[in-house]
Parts: sequence; structure tokens; C-alpha cells
Amino acid sequence: MKAGQPNDLIARLKADDQVGRIDVEAVLAGGNFVGRAPQQVDEFLAEVIEPIRKRYPAAAPRAEVKV
Repeated sequence: MKAGQPNDLIARLKADDQVGRIDVEAVLAGGNFVGRAPQQVDEFLAEVIEPIRKRYPAAAPRAEVKV
């Protein structure tokens, strides 16, 4: 592969007879690589942020965040 060209590794893996039987897309799904991060965020919000928000309700920002 020359420098500056697109990476075709996934396409080559899918085309390989030995790898072709594996659902490459499912293996590479992003959710497989986050570990406990979603639960840790929920725990942090519940255990750290929520008590602060309850203690200082007037200081809570009036904004909506969409991800």
C-alpha cells in the first residue's frame, strides 16, 4: 500500500476465505470496545453530579444536550 491511499484492510479481510466466514462488521462494531464506560458515566452522574444538582438547584444550567 502506498502512502496516502485509503486503508482497504477490512475489504481484504472480508474477501479472505479463512476470514470470510466471520461477521467482520459485527466484530468491529464500536460498542464492542467501550468496556464499562457507559455504566461508569451513569454511576458518575448518579453519585457525583446529581447530589450537587440537588444541593444547588438554582445553579443548574437551563440547557438541553442531544448526542
